[in-house]
Amino acid sequence: MESSFSSSQKTACLSGLFLAWAVGYADRILMSTAIILIGHELALNAREAGMRLSAFCISYALMQLPGGWLSDRFGSRIVVVLCIVMWSAFTGATSMAWSFASLLVIRFCSASTRVAFRRPARSQWPRCSPSRNGRAPSRF
Repeated sequence: MESSFSSSQKTACLSGLFLAWAVGYADRILMSTAIILIGHELALNAREAGMRLSAFCISYALMQLPGGWLSDRFGSRIVVVLCIVMWSAFTGATSMAWSFASLLVIRFCSASTRVAFRRPARSQWPRCSPSRNGRAPSRF
């Protein structure tokens, strides 16, 4: 797969993908710590906090196949961009949650867009890799 990207474009592409993966990982992991403060603010009990954390995992499981289908249907580049925009919007909306139900829906949608990001982002690696030896995925 020969790419028409210059070396600097490939580096920018890989850097952008790495940054998106890092932010996504941090958002996913840090919510388990932030749920303590969120629980106090929204008066969540332990069961509701656990459900909030589980909603993310359930969404991840349910949206694996639809995320791959979107990438195949519309192309990986457009899906990556749309997922990052929607994921950012839902992550920002998390701070505006007013109840347990709103927090649950917002985080479910956030996870749905994040999982839809995974497959098209991985399909961009060979296009952005400076060499064909497959080292780019190992950097993620």
